[in-house]
Amino acid sequence: MRKKILVLLLLNTPIYMVIAQKVGVNTTNPRTQLEVNAPDSAALLLANQQISAPNVKTAMYFTSGNRYLGGISASNTTSIDAKLSFYTFSTPAASSLKERMTITDGGNVGINTTEPNATLDVDGTVRFRNAPSANAVLTSDSTGMASWRKPATLNTAFNALLGGDVNLFNTATVLLPFRSNAGGLAYDDGGNFNNSTNGFVVPEDGVYHFDLSVRLFVSNPAGTFNVNLSCKNFTTSGTLQTIERTLQGGNSVVETLTASFTAKLLRNHVIKVEFFQNSGDPFAKVSSCVDCTRFMGYRLY
Repeated sequence: MRKKILVLLLLNTPIYMVIAQKVGVNTTNPRTQLEVNAPDSAALLLANQQISAPNVKTAMYFTSGNRYLGGISASNTTSIDAKLSFYTFSTPAASSLKERMTITDGGNVGINTTEPNATLDVDGTVRFRNAPSANAVLTSDSTGMASWRKPATLNTAFNALLGGDVNLFNTATVLLPFRSNAGGLAYDDGGNFNNSTNGFVVPEDGVYHFDLSVRLFVSNPAGTFNVNLSCKNFTTSGTLQTIERTLQGGNSVVETLTASFTAKLLRNHVIKVEFFQNSGDPFAKVSSCVDCTRFMGYRLY
């Protein structure tokens, strides 16, 4: 009797040691309860010897306590075709798990549909989180990258004014702080003028027309001086239109510079207006008169 008891103890001891330790296959230092290491991609093979079809399933399930949380299965759909399925749904029975995503032999992916008929077949709503916007449409660029965009309309137009006179500084270039919310005759159809950065943001590729007018006051110029009014593309660092004048000094000067032009622009280009003068007058300024200083534009096509 003592010999039999000793044999049973010897047989049982290794079993409990294996259960208490981490198990490694092809590795001497397993990092988890079970680690399988192989020199190729077939590190773990789940096999099902039942060859009849359809719906023969080889599956792996995930549980917590006495509930099934999810699973992955490969199953026959015909004698030569198969699909890979992913399941979720907390349930006491594996048979109650819900098939959430399916990948077919042909590469079609189904979300909430078990028989996808397109590369991506979704039964339900889809949400894109890149810059969401109400009433936007989904479009793609030349590389096929999709994003939400507000549909452009031909009546995209703005009239930006100055909120007050702009003091100028000798031999300095000043960004004119035009705003489409300056009141009075200012407007912004389409909401494409950025009043924080004082520039028009091109909504879509196209041809745009601009009208520009700036009135300069110089009370005491030191002599002959130069002025430069420029409408610039701040995205490409290019100049769309420039008006240059050489004005005579000695007396106070009131000069209005105007420009009217069209330009082919790309989406998200930013258009702003700069002014330069070197009169030497510390009190030189650009008037905010709504009839003489404005920055207007609209889309032609």
